[in-house]
Amino acid sequence: MLLRIVLAILLISATWAQTGVRDKIVTADPDPRSPGSFELQLNYLSSQSQSAFDDFSQVTTGQIQREQLYVGSLGYGLSQDLDLTLTSGASQLLSVIDPDRAQTGRFLGGPRRGGGLVDLELDLRWRFYNDSEQGLAMAVVGGPTLANDVKTNQGFVGGDIAFVLRQDWGPASLNWESYALFPLAGPGQRFSAQGTNLGLGYQLNSQLQPVVELNYARIQSSSEGLVQSLATTVGLVAQPWEWCKLSLGWQQTLWGTNTEKAGSLIGGLSFSL
Repeated sequence: MLLRIVLAILLISATWAQTGVRDKIVTADPDPRSPGSFELQLNYLSSQSQSAFDDFSQVTTGQIQREQLYVGSLGYGLSQDLDLTLTSGASQLLSVIDPDRAQTGRFLGGPRRGGGLVDLELDLRWRFYNDSEQGLAMAVVGGPTLANDVKTNQGFVGGDIAFVLRQDWGPASLNWESYALFPLAGPGQRFSAQGTNLGLGYQLNSQLQPVVELNYARIQSSSEGLVQSLATTVGLVAQPWEWCKLSLGWQQTLWGTNTEKAGSLIGGLSFSL
């Protein structure tokens, strides 16, 4: 569950660039929105797991768990190098199914379903370096976060910060993001998170870019201990119109500790207003 919360934070943070199809699916981009423009971004994730990694990174068979995340954000361009984004979303645990009854689709009884709001986040993105001739841009993204535990509906106030870089080589581009989430105060289950995302894309034309990404997360929780995950994300980012962008990808957990071995469908839709 904690890993899904952190993934929601990443989807929140993965605000897209405003020029060309250089964006990645999970990894953030350093380019802010155009001054005076709004952007509405909607993201959806559907995840399923039927095995897990234990504390020693060994794969164990478990119950089938399905979860959905809905994340929305509204951003505004403040200046040529600054923009502001307000984001939130919801998580829904659809079912936990006994593997022996998976073919019949019978849900187990008991407290197996749940859901609620995920983080409320306000982020400022500052692009402090931009060299169009070298194709290099760097930014810092950060702000306050109200993190919510969907199991207890209790939360804590925290902060997040990320360093984001993109290097362009003609039609190819490489995005790198390193981030941290830290708790400050509140009654809910507290956790801290650090991670790195690396995304490579290649523009087939001005409207279509395939991408492949590596996503690593390390979470320290007061209740669940150490959670780690290394995943890969592959997919497409498209811009059929100047005011609209689409993304569709699949994320698969490759390795982890104390986390689900999950496959996730990730979709995104963005409108420039």
